[in-house]
Amino acid sequence: MSKKLKILLFLLAIAVFLFFYLLFTSESFKQEASDRTSDTVKKSTEAKEQITANYKISVAKIVNDYLRLETGSTTISQVESAKENLFNLKPVPAELRDLHLNLVMAFNKMEDYLAGKNNEAREESEKIINQAKSDYSWLIK
Repeated sequence: MSKKLKILLFLLAIAVFLFFYLLFTSESFKQEASDRTSDTVKKSTEAKEQITANYKISVAKIVNDYLRLETGSTTISQVESAKENLFNLKPVPAELRDLHLNLVMAFNKMEDYLAGKNNEAREESEKIINQAKSDYSWLIK
């Protein structure tokens, strides 16, 4: 390779390097990157809000259907069905995981009561449900 060709390639490499350096350090490139990041965050936030809203609607329906069951004629299969519907809700928003677990626990206690007529389990189940209703007013329609 001739000396002139080496110099030309070296200058071309410097020019390419400067081009990309100026491109990536320019304010407009930074602004576009920032805009893309904020758009992604905004879409992510909107998706989480939609998931939470859908979850709340579904849980409220499950709880209200459960509360409509007559206490004296409630069967284990009805409670299992309510619990199964709760298990099928996915994903569970992080801020509502405690509620989700408490409702599962309440349904389990009611199953225990119906299986063995353990009045204490029924009372615990009702206590958990009542606490959830007071903590999350949107549960009751």
